[in-house]
Amino acid sequence: MLRFRAMIAPRFALLLVGLLVGPAGGPIGCEAAQEPSHVELLELTGTPYERGFQHGAAVSSKLRSLYTQLLSTSILPYLNRERPSIADFLLEYQDARYDDGQFSYLIFLESAQSLEATIPAEYREELRGVADGADVPYETVLILNTFMDTLVAFRAITYFLRDQSSPHLTRVTFEGAEADGADNDGDGELDEPGESAMEFEPAPYVARVEIPTGARLRLCLEDEDGVDPHQVRLQIPGASFVPGDEGVGLGSCGQAGAGLEVTLRPPGGFPPAAYTSVIVSAGDTAWITDPPPAKANMAREVRFGFTTAGFGKAPWEVPEESFDDGRSQPGPFGFAARGPATAGGDPLLAHHFSLLDSNTAHKHTAVLVHRPDDGLAHVTLGWTGAVFGYSGMNEAGLAFAANPCDSLDNPLVAELREHLILARLVSSGVPMGLLGRDILTHATSVAEALERLRGAPYTFGWCFLLADAGGDLALVEADSDILGDGTGFRVLRPESQEPAGFDAHGRRLGGEGPDDLRLNVHFRLNPEDLDLRLLNWTLRPQRYWTNYYFRSVRSGHLLGQAVRARLGGLDAAAAEELLAVPELVDSRDSMNAAIMEPAAGLLHYALGQVPATDGAFRTLDLRAPPGEAAR
Repeated sequence: MLRFRAMIAPRFALLLVGLLVGPAGGPIGCEAAQEPSHVELLELTGTPYERGFQHGAAVSSKLRSLYTQLLSTSILPYLNRERPSIADFLLEYQDARYDDGQFSYLIFLESAQSLEATIPAEYREELRGVADGADVPYETVLILNTFMDTLVAFRAITYFLRDQSSPHLTRVTFEGAEADGADNDGDGELDEPGESAMEFEPAPYVARVEIPTGARLRLCLEDEDGVDPHQVRLQIPGASFVPGDEGVGLGSCGQAGAGLEVTLRPPGGFPPAAYTSVIVSAGDTAWITDPPPAKANMAREVRFGFTTAGFGKAPWEVPEESFDDGRSQPGPFGFAARGPATAGGDPLLAHHFSLLDSNTAHKHTAVLVHRPDDGLAHVTLGWTGAVFGYSGMNEAGLAFAANPCDSLDNPLVAELREHLILARLVSSGVPMGLLGRDILTHATSVAEALERLRGAPYTFGWCFLLADAGGDLALVEADSDILGDGTGFRVLRPESQEPAGFDAHGRRLGGEGPDDLRLNVHFRLNPEDLDLRLLNWTLRPQRYWTNYYFRSVRSGHLLGQAVRARLGGLDAAAAEELLAVPELVDSRDSMNAAIMEPAAGLLHYALGQVPATDGAFRTLDLRAPPGEAAR
C-alpha cells in the first residue's frame, strides 16, 4: 500500500505541476479601440435552455476548438500517462475500461457526472441548451464546464504527494547570532539559548531580525531517500550558489545525522541594515525514470527572509516579500474598496484571474450577458461553451471574483480517506463558477449572497470577494469541510473588529483598513487548513505543500503596498493600473481582468490576449437596454 508514495507521488506530481504551472492597455472608457479578435460578446435572453442554445449556436466552432486544443490535445494525454502509477494503488483503475487512452477522459467524465447531480436544475438546462445549440454531445459540454474543478483538486493532491516524497527544509541556524547582543526573535530577550536557530515554518512575516552581516546560514535538509548535493541551489537577490561555490559548505544534520546541512556565507557577507530573502531548491537521490527522460525528484522551492543588523524592525513588522526569481509567476489576485478608500466613495471590485491558458484559453474568451426570464440580468467573463466565469456582476450591483485556493479539504481526499485502495477519484459538489452564477441570478446584496453560499457543497478550496452597490464587502474562504467540523466557510468583513480578522500583532488579515479587502490564493482566515492523518501521512496545512504559497504571499504584500499608496484615490482608472503591475501579473497564464463598479452597473474588461491587460479595457453597461450594453 505504501508504494503510493514512492511510485505515484513524483511522477504524477511533476506532470501535473508542469501542466498547470505553466504593458497595460489604454484608459477605460469609450475611446476608439478595436475589440480583441478572440472575444465573443453575447447577450442571451429567455429561459435557461434558450440562453444556452443561443450561446452554443453562436460559438459552436470555438467550443469545439477549445475542447480539442485544451482538453483533447493538452490535458488528457498528460493524465493518461499516469494511469499505471495510480492503478498500482487504486484498484478501480486496473479495470479494462480505462485501457486504450480512456483513463483521463473517464476521470473527467465520471467526476462531471457526479458533479451534475448537485448542479441546480436551471444550469443543467442551460448546459443542455449549449450542447444542442452547438450540435455537440451533452457530455462534452458537461466536461468542459466541470473539468477545472476536478483538475484543481487533482493538482492539490499532486502537490501534497510531491511534498511527501521530496526533501524538507527543517531547520535554519544563523551562526554568529548566538551572542550578538540583539533581540533576533523579537521576544524582548537578548541572546537567550536557541535564539539563533529556528524550525522552518512558511509564514507571511520573517522570524528572525538583526542578524550579523557576517553570519553563516546553516540549513538542514531532510529526506528518507537522502538529499542529493548536486540538486541543491540557494538564491539570494542578485546571486545564486551551489555546493562547490565560494562560501558554500556541506555537512550532516537531522536525526542520526541523516540529513544534509548546507551552509552559506556569501563572499563579503550579507548587505547591512537590509531585508534579505533566500530561496532554497533541493532534490533527493530517487531519480524519476518513468516517464522518460530521467529527472531528479525535486522539492518545491521554499523561501525565508531575515534582516541584518541596523534594519531596526521587529519580526512581525517585516513582510516576507522575497524577490523576483526570474522563474515563478504570481497567482491570480483582486481587491475591493469603498467609501473613504475610493475616489468618489462608490464601491469597486477588481480581479485579474490566471490559472491555465496553455496558449489556448485566451483565443476562446467570452463575455456573457444574461437577461433571464426569471432572475437578475448579469454578466460573467469566461470562455466559449463555459456557462460560468470567475468574475461577474448583476444589475442590482452585486459583484464577485473567485480564485482557487489549494486545499486538501476537498472531495478527492474524502474519497481516499473513506475508501483507501478502493477509492475512486471522483469529485462532488457544485462547481464554483456555477455558485457564482447562482448568486448573480438570485441575490441583490452581499448579505443575500452569503446566505446562498453558506453551506453550499464546495468542490475545492476557494477564496472569493463580494461587493454590492451599497458598499458592503466580504472576503470568503470556503472548502469542502470533509470532516464536517464547520470550518469550511469563513467570512471577513473589513469593518469587523472580531479577533478572527486580525493576526497576533493586530494586523488586519483582509486589507489595509476598514474599507478595503485583498484577494490572493493563500489562506488568511483558515491558515491551519486540514488537520487529518491519512495512512501514515499527516496532511499538513496549505502553506507547507502548495507551490502557490510563497508567490501568493509575495503578491499579497506587493498588492497591499500598491493599494495603500492609492487609498482615497481608487477608481476604475487606478484599478486598471493596479491590475497591470508587472510584479503582480502572471505573464504566462493570465486569463482575464475585470473592474466592476457596482453602484454604476459598469464592468470594464480586458481579455483575449496574454497577459489579459496587454489589451485595452472595454466597458459594458449592464443597466443599458438590451443590445446597448457595450460602450
